[in-house]
Amino acid sequence: MNLEYDDDESDLLGQVGDLLERIAPVPGSGREAPPAVWAGLVDAGLSELGAAVHQHELPLSIVVDLSRRAGRQLLVEQFVSSAYALPALSVAVADEDARCALAARLRARPGVLLTDASPRTVPVVRDTVTTGPCFGDVPRSDLYRIVQPGDRFVLQRWDGAPPVVRPLAELSLSIATVTVDPTRGQWVDYPLCADEATVARLEAEVLLVHSAAMVGCAERLLEITVDHVRCRVQFGVPIGSFQAVKHGLADVYTALVVAWNAILSAVAEAPEKEIALLVARVLAVDAALSAARAGAQFHGGIGYTAELNVHLFLKTILDGAQRGGAPDSTAIELGRRFAASAC
Repeated sequence: MNLEYDDDESDLLGQVGDLLERIAPVPGSGREAPPAVWAGLVDAGLSELGAAVHQHELPLSIVVDLSRRAGRQLLVEQFVSSAYALPALSVAVADEDARCALAARLRARPGVLLTDASPRTVPVVRDTVTTGPCFGDVPRSDLYRIVQPGDRFVLQRWDGAPPVVRPLAELSLSIATVTVDPTRGQWVDYPLCADEATVARLEAEVLLVHSAAMVGCAERLLEITVDHVRCRVQFGVPIGSFQAVKHGLADVYTALVVAWNAILSAVAEAPEKEIALLVARVLAVDAALSAARAGAQFHGGIGYTAELNVHLFLKTILDGAQRGGAPDSTAIELGRRFAASAC
């Protein structure tokens, strides 16, 4: 896979970055962003990235870079579901009429793909859901899940009363338990032409797209922190002149560069190569968490408060790090494979 962009691709990435800054500005962001965010992405054609990749109209490397830029605007969890995972699944719907109807619905209304906390590479099924500060809460989105009644998979959409959403932590922006009332609605089936291998590949792609968004989110937080330490004066000098602060931020920058290159390497080697995928995930999460810690620490006590937007990046990174299982579990699995010479 060629990871070098031509002029048209570079222009596309630059224009999308500018668009995201306009329609999803971080200042003033909170748990719910205005519906105009999703409408802007639909108008720009960014709501069908997953379909474009699976129809071989767009390389995964471009989508990964787009997700990185979306992460800079705090568009992480639902961007992955609404712009990549669900459109990609819609391509695999067996019935043509149902496929077209689902594609139209996804353009009209964002969707949230239910996940679970199993140790699988990227959970995409069952009990819990990620929302986030990107397109609003679950009641404003359609709710989807994947079930496997036999050797094939079925995508289901909830059609009924709004679900009950309970955040797993009071300060969480995105991780929540979702409960639907089966007496007040039903699941609409979309049978998929997809086997275990197809879903596994999609899961791997979703993890790479999400990891890229995490890196982008951390990069933006690093920029905010660098701007702060240049202006914050203590003992008559900017705190950015202190050696400990310099080295701390330099370490974060280095970790983010390494993580981004690991993601590109995993894309080039094919997402289904699990060892490269795990390496990229471990490095991306570790770098993002390092940026979160540095951002909170170098802003002082104010970095944890709602007075600054730092807390939005902090919570988004802490929540996002749990996708696909706890970071320690992913690192342990990677170590086990290295020890077993599985690479």
